[in-house]
Amino acid sequence: MTLKMMTNCKRCSQRIQENGAAYICVEECTYCESCADVLEHTCSTCSGELVRRPQPAMSAHKTANRSGWSAYGMLPY
Repeated sequence: MTLKMMTNCKRCSQRIQENGAAYICVEECTYCESCADVLEHTCSTCSGELVRRPQPAMSAHKTANRSGWSAYGMLPY
């Protein structure tokens, strides 16, 4: 089971960047940092605790080689 990375705050609809601070509950309701603070870190839908959403791992494509060449050094990716 994989975590759904929602892109907008459930309360204010503000866009949340992929690597931005976001808070989620056990049902994966997603809130921006300011709304989580206003809600005192309690989900308005399920009353569950809001905790900091984990940061997504960078893909191998992004981390392999930032020079524009593949890990083998011959083919641009």
